Amino acid sequence: MLDEELDAWLRLKLTPGVGDATARKLLAAFGLPPALFAQPHAALSAVAGPALAGRLQTEPEGWRELCDRTQAWLEGDKRRRLLTLGDPDYPPELLQTEDPPLLLHVEGDTAALRHPLRLAIVGSRNPTAQGADHARAFAQALAGAGACIVSGLALGIDAAAHEGALEAGGSTLAIVGTGLDLVYPNKHQTLARRIAAQGALVSEYLLGTPPLAANFPRRNRIISGLSQGVLVVEAALQSGSLITARQAAEQGREVFAIPGSIHSPQARGCHALIRQGAKLVESAQDILEELHAPLPTEDEGRKPGPTGRDEGSRQQRGDALLLALGIDAAAHEGALDAGGQTIAVVGTGLDRVYPSRHLALARRIAEHGLLVSEYPLGTPPLAANFPKRNRIISALSQGTLVVEAALESGSLVTARLAAEQGREVFAIPGSIHAPQSRGCHALIRQGAKLVESAPDILEELQLASPEPAAPDDSSPAPTTTDEDDDPLLRALGWEPRGLDALQARCGLATATLQARLLELELDGRLTRLPGGLYQRRAGA
Repeated sequence: MLDEELDAWLRLKLTPGVGDATARKLLAAFGLPPALFAQPHAALSAVAGPALAGRLQTEPEGWRELCDRTQAWLEGDKRRRLLTLGDPDYPPELLQTEDPPLLLHVEGDTAALRHPLRLAIVGSRNPTAQGADHARAFAQALAGAGACIVSGLALGIDAAAHEGALEAGGSTLAIVGTGLDLVYPNKHQTLARRIAAQGALVSEYLLGTPPLAANFPRRNRIISGLSQGVLVVEAALQSGSLITARQAAEQGREVFAIPGSIHSPQARGCHALIRQGAKLVESAQDILEELHAPLPTEDEGRKPGPTGRDEGSRQQRGDALLLALGIDAAAHEGALDAGGQTIAVVGTGLDRVYPSRHLALARRIAEHGLLVSEYPLGTPPLAANFPKRNRIISALSQGTLVVEAALESGSLVTARLAAEQGREVFAIPGSIHAPQSRGCHALIRQGAKLVESAPDILEELQLASPEPAAPDDSSPAPTTTDEDDDPLLRALGWEPRGLDALQARCGLATATLQARLLELELDGRLTRLPGGLYQRRAGA
């Protein structure tokens, strides 16, 4: 049999009507469970009411069987422990949370519960291929830097995070939603054994507890409570990962999120978190710097996420434009195609058009809007003119939207000028692997507003939003999951990929893959890019 105190803790946990909050109230009044159960009815009734006092004085059904089962479980492996609120090995961080669990069943190394740097990685159970890669790579880099990775053993992001930590030879904690005599999902039996060998499995639930739906959102408070920070890798707007992030913020933990394509439903939850104050991250190093943790080497810390600057970027001139959407020519054309007005602030005299291929576009702009220049007629396109004219672009506008920008882009000059002039600054997030997204991500970190659509900007500026138009290829995809996608589109994700990378992901023969890519291209579901890359189109 278990010792008397553990027996009493299990009895308290099993008593009908006694939740964790009521149990803590009783413990505060009477001390440890053996003392609690020694109290007369009147004393118990004064704290918990007569009905509950009666139940506390009645042995709960199945209690002795549970004690025997727990004893057998503990004796089955010397690395198994049952920690109570009063145990010196109970994690102190959990004690400081609003709702600490009464009991923690632990299988593995209890020292992992007191690891000096614990970071949670959570996200979708149905991630994109890129999302799973991100979870594994971030976990591997963080574990390699000495962090213990905390997650929930679920399918998708959780499993990838645990695997990444294990592959790095690091420690990982799995907080599960069942009793520890069960593994859910069943396919994670081997993974669970590896975690127990290299970290620990943890559950607040009694042995034999099945995988009930309500258990998983509830265990999330333990994931966040045990961690100094929580990283959300991919999450739809209704994802349970957002519950974990909210609880982390309420518990005073840092919340981090990885941005993605505005067309990916699995990025919407991360974008919502960033808008609410979560820190946008592109690499493990970003997280370690924020937590003032020891940094890995540059090669380790910058995986995933490029380290170099995109020196060949077409953004070097500076391409943020007024309130229009995006890169100069595309922004002007979009406004004109919609029958709207547009202003072009140029860096030459107005008797010249630069670049010359935009002659027809300049005529359309003059007809439906304005061409503006501070430079005298005859002024050629000198390099110094373009950054200088950016102050006019920002000053003429209520807000500036940066669509794509490398870290050295002149667009960031325009954005800085806009902020100094008291204008709103907006930025579109993108892949953490794209150099052209890094400038936008830097702006968002500095306070620019993350936007996914034109209504986001109109709402921020308190302007009337237009009636929704029929969807086209430029409209964000509907908020759905990727469950019904073509398998090849799932492998492609929302980032440009080459043939070799796609073949490694989907396993198709070269000829079959090329035929399927052509079919999807003809269907308008993907685009062929220069350099042999393919990219999924919005709405596909």
